Amino acid sequence: MAVETMRLEAAVGAPRRLRTFGRIRRNKLVVFGGTLVTLLVLAAIFAPVLAPFSPYEQHNVDQLLPPGGKYLLGTDEFGRDILSRVLYGARISIQVAAISVSIGLIVGGVLGLVASYFGGVWDLVIMRLADILFAFPAILLAIAILALLGPSLANVMIAIGIIFIPIFTRVVRAAGLVISHEQYVEASRASGASHVRIMLRHMLPNALPPILVQTTLAISYAILSEAALSFLGLGAQPPEPSWGTMLNTGRGFMSFAPWTGIVPGAAIFLAVLGFNVLGDGLRDILDPRLKV
Repeated sequence: MAVETMRLEAAVGAPRRLRTFGRIRRNKLVVFGGTLVTLLVLAAIFAPVLAPFSPYEQHNVDQLLPPGGKYLLGTDEFGRDILSRVLYGARISIQVAAISVSIGLIVGGVLGLVASYFGGVWDLVIMRLADILFAFPAILLAIAILALLGPSLANVMIAIGIIFIPIFTRVVRAAGLVISHEQYVEASRASGASHVRIMLRHMLPNALPPILVQTTLAISYAILSEAALSFLGLGAQPPEPSWGTMLNTGRGFMSFAPWTGIVPGAAIFLAVLGFNVLGDGLRDILDPRLKV
């Protein structure tokens, strides 16, 4: 009986997966955003192979050279290759985004599941704590946390992760409030399944579509936040090749060496654009209210 059930689920699930894959291929936003995100991730992974120079290597006789020749994107005020620093900066941005979003997703996801499943006092306390965090502007909250913890890349991940906790809490709670009243959840509860099993086996998988969309949008905001905090001197410290730090130092040379600021700014723009467009496309695909 169990084998027949598994075969039936596989037979039903295969056409559904094919339809989803077909919608992904036809959605131009997903294709465009996915391409940018893929290129960004590949650049971060293969930075040691793609970078023509070390991001820390200084060439004192090649300071502020324009793009061209052996320096495809020019050099900075220390003669460092900007292309190499941008490629390694992608590593920092992806690392910060992945870890900070994971912090917000795990903590916020657990709180959202607990609030939606148990309700009552649990829901009241958790959502009031989320409202307290929402009362502070995100960037100011991150600056306050870094003022307490000190400026460093690790603390930036913690600060941005704390910003995302109430966001994911609300997203998961909103989906969980609907799912917790479905018949299959009630049936599992009546059969004696544990609370943890119901939340992880039934509620969490069915809440994945909004979580996935929010994750892609959160990654884009995390990249932008890391760049902003590094620009203010609270994130990665020199000589680390952070895009925000590069943009901060490059703004002093915009009048006669604009490439020092334009290149890292363009990298931030393309990375944020890619994840935002990808998130919008996934929302169009996964939101049943938008399906024709």
